[in-house]
Amino acid sequence: MERTPFQRPWAPVVSNAMATPLSDPAEIKAALIQQLSSPVRWVESVERMASAGASRMIEIGPKAIVSGLVKRICPAVAAQAVTNAAEIDALTFEE
Repeated sequence: MERTPFQRPWAPVVSNAMATPLSDPAEIKAALIQQLSSPVRWVESVERMASAGASRMIEIGPKAIVSGLVKRICPAVAAQAVTNAAEIDALTFEE
């Protein structure tokens, strides 16, 4: 990971090891390394994103696990699972 270049994201990245939003590329890289050996602070991370104004969270992966957790943690947040390429393509055309 040390040789992987990181750029500033267009939106903050919430580290699940710290439950903190990060924008600095060096801080994001350090947080990813920390996440390998730290407990996941998932509830705090989801609550932090919701309190910062996130009204929709999208899970990309083969199973709808995380979106179900989000719905239980913050019922007011729309949580959606995207499980295949066609669903990803459909997201890019939503308004």
